[in-house]
Amino acid sequence: MARKTTNEYSYAGKINMKKVPLLPLDNRWHQLFPAEEKSNHIKKLENEVMAIIKAESRVSKDLKDLVKLKKKLMDEIVQNMEETTDEKEALRQKKLSASQKLIQDINEKMEKLETEDLEIPHKLLKANEALLYASIEDCYARLDRNTGQIEVLTEWINRTRDELKKNVIIKQEKEEMNQRIYSYMHDMLGPRFMEIFDREHKTDSES
Repeated sequence: MARKTTNEYSYAGKINMKKVPLLPLDNRWHQLFPAEEKSNHIKKLENEVMAIIKAESRVSKDLKDLVKLKKKLMDEIVQNMEETTDEKEALRQKKLSASQKLIQDINEKMEKLETEDLEIPHKLLKANEALLYASIEDCYARLDRNTGQIEVLTEWINRTRDELKKNVIIKQEKEEMNQRIYSYMHDMLGPRFMEIFDREHKTDSES
């Protein structure tokens, strides 16, 4: 059977996903979904969320690095703005041109990263939503299985409890009967003969 997509769930769009934690980073989610109990589908969706989280971290770091590099190049351009009339002028112009080309490349990379940075929150929200709905379905499937097992165990416990009660009564009756038998024999034969018979029967039972 094909798996449902996010939009096929009856509750899709009704949950405020902004209040839902990122499930792969949530300790309580991991308590419900330990590694050894995760389905392949849950693992796949979890990996998708984690990939976006890592991408978000990478984009943020790359943007910061590019901003620093751009500032450094701009400072170098400012320092090399003064014209010279000697043989160093050609070298200065070459450095300026190279720095300007690098800044242009940096601007293009920053523009792409900024676009990606703007798209990440929506992608992360949708990926986390897909993982949430799959987790809900998995939880209800487990609830159903557990409920079925609970019913079977409850039936066994009740049956065993009734049997235990009967066996307790039987045990008590037999203990009382043994007490009456021994008391009758003790009263009839006396302690001296009972000691002899006890010793002989204990010996018989031990041999």
